[in-house]
Amino acid sequence: MKKVYIAGKITGLPYDEVVKKFNEAEEKLLDQRYIVINPVKIVPPGTDWDKSIRICIKAMMSCDAIALLPGFSNSKGALLEYNIAKELDFTKIFL
Repeated sequence: MKKVYIAGKITGLPYDEVVKKFNEAEEKLLDQRYIVINPVKIVPPGTDWDKSIRICIKAMMSCDAIALLPGFSNSKGALLEYNIAKELDFTKIFL
């Protein structure tokens, strides 16, 4: 079973909107029988960007795939995660 990390824009968006978007993506991936790493569930709210991205990249390294939310390319962090995943030949899932 593949383990997938969800990547998408978080910074600058209302937190409730972000949580809803990431949780909906998680449910969709769970329905497809993936093991899911959801950043909003591993990074405490209010954590600064530098610490958040370090937590996320560390968690992402245990995955085989990356699920990319619409608009991910408008996010510095999600683009960084995408580029790492691309270089490591992760399976890419565009949601």
